[in-house]
Amino acid sequence: MSLFRCGLRSNALCGLGRIASSATRCQSSIPPVTQLNEDEAMLKETVARFAREQIQPHVTEMDRTSEMRPDIIKGLFEQGFMGVEIPTQYGGPEMSFFSVVLVIEELAKVDPSVSVLCDVQNTLFNTAFLQWATPEQREHYLPRMVKDTVGAFCLSEAKCGSDAFALETKAVADGGDFIITGEKMWITNAGYAGAFLIFANAKPELKH
Repeated sequence: MSLFRCGLRSNALCGLGRIASSATRCQSSIPPVTQLNEDEAMLKETVARFAREQIQPHVTEMDRTSEMRPDIIKGLFEQGFMGVEIPTQYGGPEMSFFSVVLVIEELAKVDPSVSVLCDVQNTLFNTAFLQWATPEQREHYLPRMVKDTVGAFCLSEAKCGSDAFALETKAVADGGDFIITGEKMWITNAGYAGAFLIFANAKPELKH
């Protein structure tokens, strides 16, 4: 039973009520996130139908075997869910980050594991290439990320977990390449990946 239902009328509770009332008035002019435009509503329904028809019948089996079905991964690519923000010049649909959120949310309603695979691909792997890769790297990798290649996110290590400022893995320049030395653990998407985004310290002397 809530404090308000108990009939308590302390100054603190009255103040809380005024704050809540004021917040409600302020928010009334802001459209809720549930007001989707036509394209967003269509995307939401498309993902929900895919999850319901293609993923849901296999959730129990995948949990029991700890394996992601290859046909489900293939379906994620065929539906365009694995490269939502990737520009059309690389074969992607070039949609918004909010569209990524809609895809991840609808998948998670049926199977969070499938949702995480798709989430890491879109928000971590693809985003890193879109923001920091060279034009040549984008040309090489982004079309693959749209078509059929799962990306793995290699950050965590045994001693530092996911603390990117404490990485022991090192990258030493060797001509036009880097020699990477170190160990990674708990690599997201590793079992299905064809490309690995590895975090390493190229200048350990800076101690960051």
